[in-house]
Amino acid sequence: MRQTRLNLLLATILTVNLIGVGVLVARTAERRPVTVRAGASPKYDLSAPDQLPGEISVAPESGSGSGRPDSFVGGAARGDGTVFAKYDVADDGAKVFKLDAAPYTWIVAPGVKKQAFAYNGTVPGPTIRVIEGDKVRVVVSNHLPMGTAVHWHGMVLPNKMDGVPGITQDPIEPGASMTYEFVAVATGTHWYHSHFDGDQVGKGLYGSLEVVPHTGDRAVDRDYRLFVGDTNLGFVINGRTYPGTEPLKAKVGEKIRIRLTPTGELSHPFHLHGQPFQLVAQDGFDLPQPITMDTLLISTAQTFDIITVALAPGKWMFHCHIFSHMHAAGPHAGHQMAGLVTTLDVEPAAVPAAPPLNGVNPAVGVPSAPVTPGPDNPPGGDPKDKDKNGGGTAPPGDHH
Repeated sequence: MRQTRLNLLLATILTVNLIGVGVLVARTAERRPVTVRAGASPKYDLSAPDQLPGEISVAPESGSGSGRPDSFVGGAARGDGTVFAKYDVADDGAKVFKLDAAPYTWIVAPGVKKQAFAYNGTVPGPTIRVIEGDKVRVVVSNHLPMGTAVHWHGMVLPNKMDGVPGITQDPIEPGASMTYEFVAVATGTHWYHSHFDGDQVGKGLYGSLEVVPHTGDRAVDRDYRLFVGDTNLGFVINGRTYPGTEPLKAKVGEKIRIRLTPTGELSHPFHLHGQPFQLVAQDGFDLPQPITMDTLLISTAQTFDIITVALAPGKWMFHCHIFSHMHAAGPHAGHQMAGLVTTLDVEPAAVPAAPPLNGVNPAVGVPSAPVTPGPDNPPGGDPKDKDKNGGGTAPPGDHH
């Protein structure tokens, strides 16, 4: 009898344990991963999804916060997916800009939409372009569901204007605004961005901040800005992924300036097809000597100014050369490109007559290097070449 009771007790304990293990396994299988957010304020919900259902939310068609070209100085888009910021001039001479930070559902490519945060309804935010010595005043209004702040990257300014919550200021709370003010003394290509957390930058809270030297800017035919992202919105150039990126237009012989700003967390080797370019400035500082190259490695938070001359007609790729950053994912993607890709679309143009260089005529439609006629370089080519080739040197200015 005693043995029977012992067996029953052991069976009962075993059954209870098995049931407990089963429940534990079931609950573990259903349990979602725990997300640990270090340093995040508990009163803000930072877990908004990147992909949103429903209709596309767009900015107002016109007026303040529209992000449309007619609301910015110049009245036209820049041809690269960016716009210039509109400003007013205060009684004390300050240039007054307004930045409204708000959430949008953003189209990064045809049929692809993501949760974005935008200044004035556009990613990147509008380009703030001023002249060295200008007094700059920026009123930032927060329409986000969390606090924010704006850092003026590369600026020399008063500490309280630096835009870092917990260090130089309190966060701009939802529904509140803050005015930043400084004198623009750091010339060159810089940028502004949220300094609240990385998600705000990843979702689009950044823009170009350019201080033109009082002596004038570089003389170019085209001036483009490309912001490179690789986090919340995916691999994007100016908030869009290929084929949604905007091609850069040019004509043969034109000098093109491209300002590159990586905003994400990765490095990207950007390569231009068809012609070399020169790196002329980094972080707003002119290089002592331009560096000629065809591939430039860009890394987080830096700015780079490159200049190229369009040599020949066609669509020339300009892209990150890491293939996973510029090709569509999946086994059936084939050769389809997606991500950090845009094109330099060059149209033919009438090129001024150029003398041949040492008897070699310029290619049709391609500008030759400038040549100074002289004893070592006659306008009609080297006479010795003419003798070797049986008088085959073309007359000055001949393009055939």
